[in-house]
Amino acid sequence: MRRATFVLPLTILLVGGSAQAYRPFDGTDAAVEDVGAITLEAGALQFHWSGGESAYAPRLGVNFGFAERLEAVVDVQQWVALESTAGESRIRSLDSGALLKWLLREGALQEQAGVSVAIEAGVQPPEMHGEEGFGASLTAAVGYRWNAVKLHVNQSAGRSRGGNLVLANSLMLDGPEAWLVRPLAELFAEQELDDGASYGLLLGAIATASDSLAFDLGMRVARDREERAFELRLGLSWNVRLFAHESGSSVRSRSFLTSSKARQHELRE
Repeated sequence: MRRATFVLPLTILLVGGSAQAYRPFDGTDAAVEDVGAITLEAGALQFHWSGGESAYAPRLGVNFGFAERLEAVVDVQQWVALESTAGESRIRSLDSGALLKWLLREGALQEQAGVSVAIEAGVQPPEMHGEEGFGASLTAAVGYRWNAVKLHVNQSAGRSRGGNLVLANSLMLDGPEAWLVRPLAELFAEQELDDGASYGLLLGAIATASDSLAFDLGMRVARDREERAFELRLGLSWNVRLFAHESGSSVRSRSFLTSSKARQHELRE
């Protein structure tokens, strides 16, 4: 995972409750956890405002590298309305999902030549006091790294819980790895058949804290169908190695050790 960081983003919303597997982005990258490593990504304090409704919306994601080039992701979000609404429960479970990511090709994100490529597939179960039915998504992620920036592009297709076709794409930029504080950006667009479109923008920064712990603070703005949405985020990411594993390469592009290694390389230069 990424080295511990402090993040200030302004972000967009990903297709149909897709798992947030690359905090603070809503999209994902063409990389997976090292085998035996697990990262907890917790949005401990998240607040959402849209359509006259305000809510406390904490989020928890778990990413586990269980085999070479394979990562399992579980993502859960709760929704606690700050004000009562007639006919609706104040406490709901929304946008949760379970996904599997496969790194198809090691590339620049893994310090190899060319682009990195991964696919991620998952299901979204029915929401508690929310939408009924199951959703599904399939995402292709392509990434590349230059000295000053990493670029991630996502193309997604899926089925919403309501049974509609959903198409989405996102573009993410992650700043220089050697910086203690590096900028972030993400653009996103989603079209759900018979239900309208969503657009959003993320701007932010990451500040390194330690090799295994990350704190993030962020703001999100988006146009979701006909409503404007704003979100404030405060969370953390914590990386732990559960067991040792001999591997021919390190395939994780957003490792918590990335920034420290980059700075050590600069010092040697």
